[in-house]
Amino acid sequence: DRSFELANVTVAEVGDAARSGFLVKIVNRAETFLFGFKNVESKNEFLLLISHAKAGVFADLTNPPPPLPMPLQPERSEREDEGDGAATAEQRRRLDEKLDILDIHIARREFEQATVLVLQLKEHTADIATLKDVRSSIDSHTAELARLVLADLLIPCSPRKHVAQSVGLLHRLGWDKEAKDAFLKSRSATIKNRTRQLKLEGNTQLYIRELAIVYFRLIRNTCEWYSELFADPTMISALIAWVRQEMAGYAVIFRRHVFHEMQRFQVIASCLNHTLAEVDILGHAGLDLKFMLDQEFFPDLTACIRSYESRCLALLVKSATGDSLQVVSKVSTENYATAAAVFGTHIPIIITVNRLDEALTDFGNELRHIVRDSLYSQVVASVLAIIEGVLK
Repeated sequence: DRSFELANVTVAEVGDAARSGFLVKIVNRAETFLFGFKNVESKNEFLLLISHAKAGVFADLTNPPPPLPMPLQPERSEREDEGDGAATAEQRRRLDEKLDILDIHIARREFEQATVLVLQLKEHTADIATLKDVRSSIDSHTAELARLVLADLLIPCSPRKHVAQSVGLLHRLGWDKEAKDAFLKSRSATIKNRTRQLKLEGNTQLYIRELAIVYFRLIRNTCEWYSELFADPTMISALIAWVRQEMAGYAVIFRRHVFHEMQRFQVIASCLNHTLAEVDILGHAGLDLKFMLDQEFFPDLTACIRSYESRCLALLVKSATGDSLQVVSKVSTENYATAAAVFGTHIPIIITVNRLDEALTDFGNELRHIVRDSLYSQVVASVLAIIEGVLK
């Protein structure tokens, strides 16, 4: 008993469940109505009428615009003109019907059927130069269909089968680049989603272990899926860039929880070992990321060594400032002939020297957990800086 402006109305299908019957939802601004139909044919007819109305099929044609001037053509027989006109009208009618069916498939999210129909329409109109508006409509429908499939592909944590179906549809529609970008964004979102589910609970080593499992196993799975879904070798560079991006993301979280001023080297080493264990699994799968890991963490490790050096030196300088030079112990020179010539049988040790020895011993014990070839120069430089600082 009411009428609505078609421009303000949105029509959506409701599932054809046995209890609800065949329903259609109509939304008019802030109002929502449900209309029921006796059978699916009635509902489809209603949807088709709405589609026709929105497309302007029932527009007022009583005053059509004047025709555009046409170039002169060679004279043809009346029978030929009638035959060609009938053929063109029949083609147009069939194409319009298929476009209406395509609208229904897209509205129902029947993406496989819609893709098949799009490809058929493109094939049928490829050689028809006079139906440019139809081809434009097909392109518009193709873009709408592709955007809906892309939206599905962007959903994180989607099953592998669903992802493969979406990528396959986009490939058939010619949207390979967009499919690649959406797939990688979806995998990044999946990693973030799984990472947020982890709980720190005060145990840094356990948290980093779980974080490494999440990150690197999802990276491995993504690489396996990518090689199956995107066979074009020119797209490999995008995968490598994505892996670097995710490695940088892992390093940011690792750095936030592990590398700070008061962290013990033993804890740092344990977290690094958990990370390397997962990276080794990637190496067995043909993806060696150790060099990326070294590049990410080398500046942080050297900064930790320098920070330890600064704290150690500050304590030793403070101790040396108040040192009364009282001898606290003596060291035998029995095995040191040069020292014996200067100090005699024993070398006197003052409190500052004693504390320096203890500090260097503790420094070495801590560094043994993280020491590696790339860090030797920084370790030597820090030890020399501590000794020189105390002597000054």
